[in-house]
Amino acid sequence: MNKYDPKFCWIKATKEEIKDHIKLIIDSNLKKTEWCWEWIGYKDKDGYGRMKFFKKFVHSTKMMWYLIYDAIPENVCVCHKCDNPSCMNPDHLFLGSVRENTLDAFGKGRRQGRKGSENNFVKLKEDEVKEIKKMLKDKISQKKIGELFGVSRGAISDISINRNWKHVEV
Repeated sequence: MNKYDPKFCWIKATKEEIKDHIKLIIDSNLKKTEWCWEWIGYKDKDGYGRMKFFKKFVHSTKMMWYLIYDAIPENVCVCHKCDNPSCMNPDHLFLGSVRENTLDAFGKGRRQGRKGSENNFVKLKEDEVKEIKKMLKDKISQKKIGELFGVSRGAISDISINRNWKHVEV
């Protein structure tokens, strides 16, 4: 086999055939530069290469690691020394836990916590938080405020002790 076959049958293939096929996919989606080996195939919203493996999308770096070093333990990330999410250069990759990967990203300034309404998971907006902070100053119960804004009492408590939304001033 010397050409990528989109109809390749992963289930019936031997381990060596699977590795050969992964190598073909990677080679056809790689642009090697002097430093990084750029994944030019499909990328997720954060710039990480993705490829189909047994009908599921997986990080292409995991497949590169698998090709070179074999299996990856469960709950382990393939991390980047170079901080380039699309890099596939094996010399730039290392294994780490999710926690280690997150700490590495924060330590290198690649990951900043998104504040307020920039965070996709928040239910409140800055103007609502200002109103909540005013209501807290007026001694309205956290439970009542939570009911009014459709959030938990715990969310209001986090606002009151400045755990969340500390950037919003009244």
